[in-house]
Amino acid sequence: MQEFTLLQLKIPTSQTSEEDFQLLALKSQGDAIETDLDRNETYYLAWFSVDQAHQLAALKTSLEIQAALLGIAPEHVQAQPLRDDWETAWQESWHAQAIGQNFCVRPSFCEPMPDKIDLILEPGLAFGTGQHQTTRLCLSAIEKLLAQHPVSTMLDMGAGSGILAVGAAKLGVTDIEAIDMEADSVAACIDNAKANHVQFKSTKGHVPPTKTFDLVVANILANPLIEMAPSLAACVGKYLILSGLLQTQVESLVEAYQQHGLQLQEMSHEDEWVALLLTHSAS
Repeated sequence: MQEFTLLQLKIPTSQTSEEDFQLLALKSQGDAIETDLDRNETYYLAWFSVDQAHQLAALKTSLEIQAALLGIAPEHVQAQPLRDDWETAWQESWHAQAIGQNFCVRPSFCEPMPDKIDLILEPGLAFGTGQHQTTRLCLSAIEKLLAQHPVSTMLDMGAGSGILAVGAAKLGVTDIEAIDMEADSVAACIDNAKANHVQFKSTKGHVPPTKTFDLVVANILANPLIEMAPSLAACVGKYLILSGLLQTQVESLVEAYQQHGLQLQEMSHEDEWVALLLTHSAS
């Protein structure tokens, strides 16, 4: 009899915050966002490694208790064993999707969309498949900005899979640096750059570099963005796009960056998620 090797945790995004889910997924092998088009529902997913099948019950109970402590109702917590490698689990529900005016984000096993800018993505262990609202918001914001104000240099801070760097490269940005604190994300950035026949620098790190870029993009979470405000703002030559935040967090985030000479110019949103465009006060 085959033993299970992974436990999948699945919770509707409507039932918990991304911050709380990240607490649940802290010891997972990876996490992702899944959209069920038939049900019109989006889910947080995380995969946990289990050495022996008999450990599944204990892990399942532990996750259910942690979820309850975070206020998530038991009926919304699905913890099920998987027999496949987690890297392939997300493929079952991920299809090519149009984002913004011109992008098509797809895995290599899906056909491209006609007349779209093709972004081929294999996220592996890294966040950023285009399934999450903040990824779509950032890609759309980059596309809109570059159509009006072309730039030559860009920093993607917290790059994840590198989807934003790939999109910017395909729109003509020639000098891009992608930074992420996870080695798996750096590897995903390198692989996705090759798959899309674009080039950008991908490095491991958790703080912004000490140089400026025409455009800085950071799709992280509100608290890290606020903590990072002094060093991230110092990198901004012209434009800053921020996401990974909820509408309720906009005011505190804008205040943090105003202290470093950046002003809110534009805000876009999808559901409860927001992306911000900021520029220097004199811009």
